[in-house]
Amino acid sequence: MIYLGMILKKFFLKAILFSIIIIPTNIIGQIVVNEISAHKGYLDEYGENTDWIEITNTLNTSFNLDNFYLSDELDNLDKWQFPNYVISPNEKLVICASGKPSSNYPNHWESLVKAEEDWKYSIGTSSISEDWNTNNFNDQSWLLGQGGFGYGDNDDNTIIGSNTISVYLRKTFDIQDINDISHLVLHADYDDGFVAYLNGTEIMRSNNFNTFFPSFNTITNNNHEAVLYSGGIPEYKLFSFDDVSNLLVQGNNLLAVQVHNSGYTSSDLSSNFFLSAGIISTNTNYQSLPSWLIPPTIHMHSNFKLSNGEPIIISNTSGNISDSISVPNDLFNGLSFGRLPDISNNWCYFNSPTPSLSNNNSNCYAGVLEKPVINPPSGWYTNLVNVSVDNSVNTIRYTTNGDIPDENDPIYNSSLSFNSSTVFSARSFANSNYIPSEVADRTFIINELNHNLSVFSIITDYDNLWDWNTGIYVMGPNADVNNYPHFGSNFWQPWSKFSRIEFFNKDRVKQFESQVDLEIHGGWSRAEPQKSFRIDSKSIYKGSIDYPLIPGKSNITEYNNFNLRNGGQHGWNDRIQDGIISRVVKTTNIDREWDMNQL
Repeated sequence: MIYLGMILKKFFLKAILFSIIIIPTNIIGQIVVNEISAHKGYLDEYGENTDWIEITNTLNTSFNLDNFYLSDELDNLDKWQFPNYVISPNEKLVICASGKPSSNYPNHWESLVKAEEDWKYSIGTSSISEDWNTNNFNDQSWLLGQGGFGYGDNDDNTIIGSNTISVYLRKTFDIQDINDISHLVLHADYDDGFVAYLNGTEIMRSNNFNTFFPSFNTITNNNHEAVLYSGGIPEYKLFSFDDVSNLLVQGNNLLAVQVHNSGYTSSDLSSNFFLSAGIISTNTNYQSLPSWLIPPTIHMHSNFKLSNGEPIIISNTSGNISDSISVPNDLFNGLSFGRLPDISNNWCYFNSPTPSLSNNNSNCYAGVLEKPVINPPSGWYTNLVNVSVDNSVNTIRYTTNGDIPDENDPIYNSSLSFNSSTVFSARSFANSNYIPSEVADRTFIINELNHNLSVFSIITDYDNLWDWNTGIYVMGPNADVNNYPHFGSNFWQPWSKFSRIEFFNKDRVKQFESQVDLEIHGGWSRAEPQKSFRIDSKSIYKGSIDYPLIPGKSNITEYNNFNLRNGGQHGWNDRIQDGIISRVVKTTNIDREWDMNQL
């Protein structure tokens, strides 16, 4: 447990089986919902966590889904139409309930640009016009050659000088029907660095430049080896149509790439770039894909997200409901709700979701237990705090070190007493037919009344902070112990740890609680004994924090993330510079930091 701002450390276990079936439960349509999760937990093709709905075909024959709709509103059954997709018998298909405004789905993929085609190119020997990467640029003086361009690896169709630092490439391509494009994907096989542009706008780059605008003589800060010549698959970036709709134009378009070497004595340089498109229709207007290129898996995305208690309805174009189910009110992160066995009328809670897979091997739980009710509430106390929990229905297990209680932790039997500041965490447990409840936390701050600061109580598993291998607050096994700021330490890693927080204003009144990801924040100040935290609220947990954290900016009432700073390296002499400077200039138009207790 950690206190920041002052110090940085009915138990009614009723199970609710909540499944409102809007159609009679003995009806199974052609296509049914087989499993759902309303709290993310599924990574889509962009690496983003989304809510999800798994559907399945109950028939012994395949059929096209474009005659069906999916909705979360009974009075708006045609809210989202399935794309042109033929679902096989018993196929489990995941729809990402991401709320994306459009959900174009590719029928197939084709190449717009291939590396081995003819490109216009120019060796980077002097400064180049700023508009070189646009359609308006006149490239008649540029050379024409077959890609790729480079030397040294026998993967180049156009050999350039071995002391080349950079080469600039331009390739025009034609879009027959811009509305027939669902996605673009750019594959980059390069040595050593690159920046790629679509019609003048940057769309992808390597991560080895020290400057955002590399000039003709900029070298990369490390080597990167091309992989196609040795049988590897190049790295790629996927774009939805929405990502590039304001860049693409009907007709003539331009892919431009600048490729940079790691130095004049580098042994090789490679530049092979491929632009491919997902095509919505069955039309074939472009080129076949390279044999090595396997298109990325694209998910269907509904134009709505899921919320506990709302319905999910599948209907056809005639308005007939094929299936419907309501999201349980007690479904929380890490759980799903589905049929067991598949396609049956028996619904269960699962603690190990199986999107796109059968539920038949899952453990079936009848419900989720309610969180314990703990008295007294979180807050400030003097002397002794007597804690009571209603354990008349189920077993209560608890911890006092920030850990989420599990079945190995002590059982609460009677009143507990604390005479020093403590975080008390409890969960409800029952027999194997019910999933344990979410954790309930109480922060008891005892005999610490001599302040008027806002306080965050950050509650997280002990190992998240202090374990030598996984803790974000310690050096860990790979630290450069003898040299400040101890690079390689755990606190230099981009690690996030699930945590819970409670926030009290300066009047010691609790304002909210939430679930968040906890990260170490800062530069070299990470090496200081007291470190800064980044608080990242996510929809996979409880979503954004709806509270005006900064009194001086009370118009901002919602936060996805914020930092709790240690004062940076001002801690070497004082911790008040930021506060003093921000208050001095607060009546000016200068951008400044805000402290939470500033009026």
